[in-house]
Amino acid sequence: MPEETPMNLDEYMAKGLGRARHGPKCWLCSIPERGVVDKALRNGASTGVIRRWLIDECKYPPSMVNRGRIENHRYGGHHEQD
Repeated sequence: MPEETPMNLDEYMAKGLGRARHGPKCWLCSIPERGVVDKALRNGASTGVIRRWLIDECKYPPSMVNRGRIENHRYGGHHEQD
């Protein structure tokens, strides 16, 4: 089987290849409590308090509600979209 010639860099870039891949969709943007969480973030609520509320009151499993997911939402500016 003949070896393929590698694509030149200009072609590669023109096809949009090699760009940074975006991570998974923001988990917090997909839950029904998003509006409440967004309001709390705009009012300065801590990640820990939001996490505890989602676990204790909304009954999400602790493994699903981690600080990283909340901070991704907070620092990604998603709560500022509305």
